[in-house]
Amino acid sequence: MLKNHLNVALRIFQREKGFTIINVLGLALGMWCTIMIALWIQDEYKYDRFHENGDHIYQVRAQHKTTDGEPTIWESTGYPIGQALIDHVPEVVNKVRYGHPEAVSVRIAEQLTEVKVAAGDPSYFQVFSFPLIRGTAEDCLTELRNVVISDELSAAYFGDKDPTGESFSLLTGGQEIEFTVSGVFQKMPRQSTMQFDVMLPLDNFLAFQAHPESWGNAWVFTYVLLDDEAHVSEVNDKIRDMPETLGGTDYFTLRLDKFQDRYLAGGMDQVIMFSIIAALTLLIACFNFINLTTARSGKRSREIGVKKVLGAGKGMLISQFLLESGLLVVGSLIFALILVHSTLPAFSQFVSKDISVNFSDPMFYSLLLCIGILTVIFSAIYPAVFLASFHAVSALKGRLSKNIGPAMLRKGLVIFQFSMAVFLMAGAMIVHKQLVYLQDKDLGLNKKNVVYVPLNVQTKKHYQVLKSELQKHSSIQSVSSSNSNFFGSNGRTSDVKWATRDPDKQHWMGIQAVDFGMAEMLDLQLVQGRFFSEKFSSDTLNYMVNEKAVETMGLANPIGEVLEFWGDKGGKIVGVVKDFHYESLYSSIAPVIIRCRPSETDWLYIKSQPGMTLEALNHLEAMHDQFSEFPLTYHFLDEALENGYEQEITTRKLSGALSSLAIFIACLGLLGLTAYSLQRRVKEVAIRKILGAGVISLLNLLSKEHFKLVAIGLAIGIPMAIYWSQLWLEDYAYRIETPWWLYALPGVMFTIITFITISRISLKTVNANPVDYLRDE
Repeated sequence: MLKNHLNVALRIFQREKGFTIINVLGLALGMWCTIMIALWIQDEYKYDRFHENGDHIYQVRAQHKTTDGEPTIWESTGYPIGQALIDHVPEVVNKVRYGHPEAVSVRIAEQLTEVKVAAGDPSYFQVFSFPLIRGTAEDCLTELRNVVISDELSAAYFGDKDPTGESFSLLTGGQEIEFTVSGVFQKMPRQSTMQFDVMLPLDNFLAFQAHPESWGNAWVFTYVLLDDEAHVSEVNDKIRDMPETLGGTDYFTLRLDKFQDRYLAGGMDQVIMFSIIAALTLLIACFNFINLTTARSGKRSREIGVKKVLGAGKGMLISQFLLESGLLVVGSLIFALILVHSTLPAFSQFVSKDISVNFSDPMFYSLLLCIGILTVIFSAIYPAVFLASFHAVSALKGRLSKNIGPAMLRKGLVIFQFSMAVFLMAGAMIVHKQLVYLQDKDLGLNKKNVVYVPLNVQTKKHYQVLKSELQKHSSIQSVSSSNSNFFGSNGRTSDVKWATRDPDKQHWMGIQAVDFGMAEMLDLQLVQGRFFSEKFSSDTLNYMVNEKAVETMGLANPIGEVLEFWGDKGGKIVGVVKDFHYESLYSSIAPVIIRCRPSETDWLYIKSQPGMTLEALNHLEAMHDQFSEFPLTYHFLDEALENGYEQEITTRKLSGALSSLAIFIACLGLLGLTAYSLQRRVKEVAIRKILGAGVISLLNLLSKEHFKLVAIGLAIGIPMAIYWSQLWLEDYAYRIETPWWLYALPGVMFTIITFITISRISLKTVNANPVDYLRDE
């Protein structure tokens, strides 16, 4: 029986080549889309999940009370908090305080280089599973002058030699601090959010902190390891008010969040959105299959009738049709896997990830099995049961028209496809427009032709001479420096004091340190007062603030107002600049204080003359080499700001590509349905043409039913897109306006695509010689 079913299936596939190709192509594209998104989600899910104690590692986060009453979560915390948790919470069995990695100049094996240096407690390698090749997790960070390096760094500078005991010098603050290599760790997995080349004991950095023991001085990341029996909710209740009861501060509370969920939680909206798009795309492909199979039922009615008369039962017929569908699904899955293999490198580049398929991973085959089973369930079972349910006599006579259920189902599925296609198209357009808006929005500063370079220990020592020499070159417009890339404050404080401050309110201010000329270089707009000027020696004590800071402080006349914080006293506000975006556009503009502190800056900024960037970079390299043994590394400010929205760029590209694929699959099904509909009506078209019907009237006859379904699909899809887009846009403090035409446009575009799809195949039938269709009668 199986052999007979296979022979029948192969004959049908060969006889109905066009519909077989459409079915396989549609299902394969839907499966390919689902597999690719599943691989992307799997890659996202794997971040930080390789740690042996992963289920029990939690990050301590601070929930701050802001001026406007809305709580904000800080990733960093004060240094004393980790030890306080050990001392007062029995469920906490270990703690790690961690300093985020920074590019630091080092001397290793008598060679100067820059590496990513992080800092951690002695327990770091005991809590986190980064295997050590040399040294032990218990001892490698116990001494203040110990250092643990990566195996890549060890191989590059020590070869096959054991580096433990070798010297390692850190160049910082104008001095060279010597360390001893005490361990070597294996290269970190790509799916680790912690990435560094060197690990130092954290206590080396206590001397650089003004108030290291303050609970409010948030400069470390704190992680705790809970025991197996701990309940996180109970621990959270215990630690919530510890800042007030133990630290003497009441403007923030503590909470624990699972470390391995941290990365995925940050992009959960993106994961959910792409999962929904992939599921809808696969559903559209499955519904194409159902529509085409049930629409062709009339051509197989006599075959079914004969088989029933000869004794075939319903079960046998269902097994035959399921086999046919299963073969198509398997063929589609094989084709989808070929597409996955051939497009995975391009897809990895498209989403800026190194995604690969591990063919020895059982999870991958489980994924394929799930996709195959779901596809069979959604696409094959109903057509098989429907075809097997024909009555023998009716089937032999071809009288199936009274059964309106399948026709109504087909229309319902077509409406679903159209509405989802319009929804996806409209949603993709909203996502694209919003994310382009974020990239192109006026930030209140000029980022064009600006290059910034990290100041290493040597260039920082000769900064003023380097600045003077660079300014002499004709290709360079201006030179200055800052403590960051000017898109994110280098600190935030609530300690700012002014004469009229209400001591009972918390006012958080961003802090930015700059050199003279920085505000002019970035074209910050002056509202009141003046910019910092070297004509005034006292300006190295003074401040500029943005409009939001003036509003927060409630100052009617801010110029001359004295500010005090971080031990600075006597400095005055000399200028007010128009609000500019120095943080992500997810957040509203916050108050910021700009300090003129050339000695505290870490980044050299150069603005080239228009069209002379290359000449400026060549001169920069030549001058840099005169003062530094380190290689020059530079960044363009506009590119750095765009890189801050890497996740949003991926969202924009993926949503557009996946929506286009879903629309293509929907049109592929429409093409198949139209082709089959025309096959059934060719004689009607021929007779109408002989009786004088024109091309326009015939096209209207053949397409009006489809356009009714399109209209209903638009009526469902557009309101869904409106609701979803407004919900999605709420996450952005700055968002686009969504006029009515922005939703109408996808409907018009989809109608045009539908018209072209139907017309291309309909015109061939309408323009044919009617005799060719009537000669058999």
